[in-house]
Amino acid sequence: MLKLDNIHVQINNKSILHDLSLHVKPNESVGIIGKNGAGKTTLFEIICGIRLTDDGAIRFLDKQPKERHYSSHLFFVPDDSLVYEYLTASEYIHFVSRLYNKKLDTTEINTMLSFFELDYLSNKLIRDYSKGMKMKLAISLALLLKPRLLILDEPFNGLDPSSCIKLVQKLKEFLHLGSVLFSSHTLDFVEELSHSTYLLQHQQLTNVTTENLKELFTDD
Repeated sequence: MLKLDNIHVQINNKSILHDLSLHVKPNESVGIIGKNGAGKTTLFEIICGIRLTDDGAIRFLDKQPKERHYSSHLFFVPDDSLVYEYLTASEYIHFVSRLYNKKLDTTEINTMLSFFELDYLSNKLIRDYSKGMKMKLAISLALLLKPRLLILDEPFNGLDPSSCIKLVQKLKEFLHLGSVLFSSHTLDFVEELSHSTYLLQHQQLTNVTTENLKELFTDD
């Protein structure tokens, strides 16, 4: 479904990703781990077409990033959960869903907001939300849109333990509809949620197993 082959990315003449390849299958959850600054966000940005590659090939549902409708079936939630702060949660969800040409059922929206304990805030401006609340709103929208590929950059950041557990539950349910590609420093959630896990280090991805997952960060 998603294929990256021999990707090269340079920023300010510095190599960020080199000869990187990644394949994500339908209904698969793939976790990306790595130290701060390893290039995880850059990787997600090139998949979404936000940033261009210097070499290599990317195909998602048999389309390349420059092709029309390439991104119509994927949704990216960055770690700073970019939301329109002068809208309410309900206004934000309806606004973005129209951009994706999707009409969401009000009951379904309310159920999702209630699940993430955002229902009591639905008519308040997003600017008054905490970081964790903004992340939960962005994730709620992503799940409601039901993309073929959901990309999450550090989705557990800023979430309380209860919300983290709920997020894992919802992402597992979502895998019946699409695929998930996410990054996280919370190794327990990576282990629980991922079908495949990759370490981004030295500009490349290496497949890791649950047996050596935690050992990777105990010794340099």
